[in-house]
Amino acid sequence: MKKKLLISLISLFTFILIVTGISYSYYIYNMNIVTADLASGSISINVSNNNSTISLTNVSPMSDSVGKLSNDYIDFTVSGVTDFNTIYYEINLVPSGENTLKDDYIKVYLTDQNDNQVADLLLLKDLEESTNNATGKVIYTALVEGNSNGTVNNYSQNYRLRLWVDENYVDLEEKEFSFELYLYAKNIETLYTTIKNSGNALSYASVISSHPTFTTQDTVWENVNKKTVYYYNGASSADKSNVLFAGFCWQVVRTTDNGGVRLIYNGVAQNNQCLDTRGNTTWKSVNGIEYTNMDIRGDYFYADGFDYDLETGKFSLVNVESAKRSWTQADYKSFIGKYTCLEDKVSNCDNIYYIGSYDSSTNALVEKYSIGNLNNYRHIGVSVFDSSHSSVSNVGYMFNEIYPNSSGVVENAIYGKNIKYENGNYIVYNDDPTETINTTTIDEYHHYSCGTTTTCSIVKFYVISNNGVYYYVNLSGGDTEIDLLKKMINYKTNTNEPDEDINVYDSTIKGYLDNWYDKNLKDYEKYIDISAIYCNDRTVTNLAGWNKLDGTYQDNWIQIGQFNANQNLSCPNVTDRFSKNNSKARLNAPIGLLTEPERGLMGASYAATGSWYWGLSPRCVTNYNASVRRVGDSGGADYGGVIYHGGVRAVITLKPGTELMNGDGSKANPYQVGELVDIADNFMSSNS
Repeated sequence: MKKKLLISLISLFTFILIVTGISYSYYIYNMNIVTADLASGSISINVSNNNSTISLTNVSPMSDSVGKLSNDYIDFTVSGVTDFNTIYYEINLVPSGENTLKDDYIKVYLTDQNDNQVADLLLLKDLEESTNNATGKVIYTALVEGNSNGTVNNYSQNYRLRLWVDENYVDLEEKEFSFELYLYAKNIETLYTTIKNSGNALSYASVISSHPTFTTQDTVWENVNKKTVYYYNGASSADKSNVLFAGFCWQVVRTTDNGGVRLIYNGVAQNNQCLDTRGNTTWKSVNGIEYTNMDIRGDYFYADGFDYDLETGKFSLVNVESAKRSWTQADYKSFIGKYTCLEDKVSNCDNIYYIGSYDSSTNALVEKYSIGNLNNYRHIGVSVFDSSHSSVSNVGYMFNEIYPNSSGVVENAIYGKNIKYENGNYIVYNDDPTETINTTTIDEYHHYSCGTTTTCSIVKFYVISNNGVYYYVNLSGGDTEIDLLKKMINYKTNTNEPDEDINVYDSTIKGYLDNWYDKNLKDYEKYIDISAIYCNDRTVTNLAGWNKLDGTYQDNWIQIGQFNANQNLSCPNVTDRFSKNNSKARLNAPIGLLTEPERGLMGASYAATGSWYWGLSPRCVTNYNASVRRVGDSGGADYGGVIYHGGVRAVITLKPGTELMNGDGSKANPYQVGELVDIADNFMSSNS
């Protein structure tokens, strides 16, 4: 494959920031406007508002909401001309000089000139390092795409750059920070452009035209400059969409609306190929083997993660706490999301245990993992989705508060339509708090009960009945049933309500994927889009029994997210957009699972592996069971309780501008991204 590698590195501006007391000033000097001539096409950059200074004089460090609206900014335009060949460019920020102000406190914010956000708002320290023979941090990357017929493509994009000192900066001593901005560009053949021009992928625009309310959401922020999304569908795609990356085989699910490529795991590569004959080899992995209610009161070491050796079958703890400790009811939350060997050691363990949730003063809900043979070579292993299942919280990729469903009724209990909270107690009533109530049966409109009285500190709210059994949640401290939903899934009665802190603890499957990523993909992160989101849509579509006025109480489940499967790639709630760059739904590792809309786009024949595997889309909560979407044995829409053991297929997203090194997408000659590595021997069982 012929490559053009002539690189242009262009100095744009140099900034200096001087901090004295609480006064801050930015000065621009040594302004250079240079045109870059490439092997094919051209690109240039021009300042359009002729600003010579960004001034923030006599102001305190500012909040993001203030910084985003600052009138001090630089407008500039990147323009390009190309034909066959795509130009990749990135805007880099390079610290220079003797800097005494740390990059921990400089906020970098890029928009278009209508103030529409085009990149994540981040501290300078959190920007990615450039990997393309340039230096410094990457503010933004983009493509000037070539045309397959060679016609000239004229490109122009307007940008607006704001910088400010973060509101958490408190040092009043004089500080200085200076840096330069560079535009780096090169000719490139990208995986996104190849997919676009191949003729094998379908355009998501046709789906949107059939469903005008459908949109895409592949960034935390609202991207107004979206690229067309392309996806693969049907059995014929299986030999057109294969990618070789980090020693593993992947299949293209779709492109993203910012120009990335979303991949789903498809097994370990053999001889740099992704042939179906890999199914004749016995592969090893970490597998969940038992979900259990376990007494863990002994003194054990706990850790944030684990490592493992497939050859010896042994585990070791990673980031181990300094001292052993024992499960207690008072401190149970500090154990959730931790790993332990349940032995007096931190390495050479036969099994590893994930602490999923509280069960009792002595017991936790635990997932047990061991190393063994894979039952499906196209999965990374086997796990439950979560180790707890009786709460609305358990449909989450992450969760915080858990309010479990419990069952049972009190003999001769009184039930009311409403409650009020006074002086630390609930009062149950119907229409008038002063009237005596005598309703002794639960029905569609009588959900609340204090038992045989009408006053209590903890009141039961009955949410569902199933086969004559009644299920309730406990309300306390003045909370209503709607307050519980807010704390569990950020349910809102209006869009102006503040977001709840619902993403604190990892689900079991998130912890499992994080550890697999650290073991197998961390060294290749320069190719992975850490800003990509993985949507765990917890939008409530039917409150059912959680609505005290609904009247559809009997045998009716609260419906969440993808209760009715569709192909909508939107993700309405920011707390459901899991990304390394989302403070409200922050990932440790940029990895997720297939959503139900993505499975629908793939189609059953393309998504199938022969055995079911987990998806990321919630569906409902029944009497005792939180359920999420999964991909059925034959690739169709399916769902199941979160505590069942099923296959895990990791999903990742390659960066916009990821270069295609070789290949044609077939199983025998997959698209190659990054360097070639042979890891097959590490995963083969000794009896292969």
